[in-house]
Amino acid sequence: MGEVSGLVRSGFGIHIIMRIEPNEADWHLSRNTQPVTLESRMMEAVFIGLEAMAGNAVIEFLPELDRISVGT
Repeated sequence: MGEVSGLVRSGFGIHIIMRIEPNEADWHLSRNTQPVTLESRMMEAVFIGLEAMAGNAVIEFLPELDRISVGT
């Protein structure tokens, strides 16, 4: 525990990773019936971020956009 990696490059940028002792709260996803994958954890993080952004969004309705017709 406590080991620190060198620079790690991913599609999300450059990272430094430190290994820590997991606690009980870290294991909540692994108790689900669905398999836990890196992709599923990343998607969960994305959705949490999107929910946070949507919660802070200011929505303005523009009446002039109601007149726009979309071809079918």
